[in-house]
Amino acid sequence: MLTAFVPVLSESSALGADRYFDYRIENYAEALSDAPVDHVIDTLGETEFARELSVLKPGGRLLSLRGAPNAEFARRFGMPLFKRALFALAGAKLDRMTRKQGKEYRFMFVRADGSQLRRVSKIVERRKLRPVIDSRCFALDDVLMRLSW
Repeated sequence: MLTAFVPVLSESSALGADRYFDYRIENYAEALSDAPVDHVIDTLGETEFARELSVLKPGGRLLSLRGAPNAEFARRFGMPLFKRALFALAGAKLDRMTRKQGKEYRFMFVRADGSQLRRVSKIVERRKLRPVIDSRCFALDDVLMRLSW
């Protein structure tokens, strides 16, 4: 299952996506209400959190790149106790929502740096993922129009 913008539909199908949703016009939460998924990768943040949780199976995992860090995030990175407490407070609402539904919330801090990109590359290789990169070039004058591409 994949939610994305229409121009990647054919590429998505070629990569094996069995269901496709154009997030601009389709309600993926409604469409998946009878067919929940195991994992959701959140790139939108808290505004979409409840809908993303609603499509997860019990025991499913929501990985957020834009939500709040939580205690689990701080533990994973070996942060001191006071930071763990702060992150526990920051992520308490999201943790509570997921636990209440028997699901799991994880936060991943993403940034463009060499070591993180190397880790992602290893994951891609190990899982034999094929990232899709649009190779088209656009004129700078068209930047506003192309941001919605």
